[in-house]
This record gives sequence, C-alpha cells and structure tokens, in this order.
Amino acid sequence: MNSEWSGLRERLEGRLIRVLDILSIMVCDLVVIVIGYAVILAARHLSSPESRFFDIAKQISEGLFLILYVIMVVVDCWEFLKRGIS
Repeated sequence: MNSEWSGLRERLEGRLIRVLDILSIMVCDLVVIVIGYAVILAARHLSSPESRFFDIAKQISEGLFLILYVIMVVVDCWEFLKRGIS
C-alpha cells in the first residue's frame, strides 16, 4: 500500500513539473508578444502618416517580428517535447 502511494506521488510530481514547464513557456512567450505589440503600436502612433518609406519599414518589421515570434514558440515547444521524451 505504501509503495502505491509513493508511486502516485511521483507521478503527480512529474505531471506538476510538466504543467509548470508549460506555464513558464507560455508566460515568457506572452511577455514577448505583449512587448512586441506595444512597440508596434508605439511606432504607429509616433510616426508621420505621410512618409511612405517608414510605412514600408513598419510593415516589414511587423512581419519579421511575427516570424521570429513563431520561430521562438516552435523552438520552445520542441525543447519541451524533447525534454518530455527523454
């Protein structure tokens, strides 16, 4: 009976650690996306609407930010899955 409880405790600890890992990844990714979105909004409000060059530069930087964010999330998920498998 005691070994059953210790086995249950070990499984629950492992699951809790995995949940905490997922939450930490999600919080870090959320912080990055919020900061990036705030920078994009600030750039939109601070720039002059008549400058075509800056408009194109903003669009390119927004696209690059989203691509880098997706890459970061994929890498985080890949590392989490790799740790979970091994």
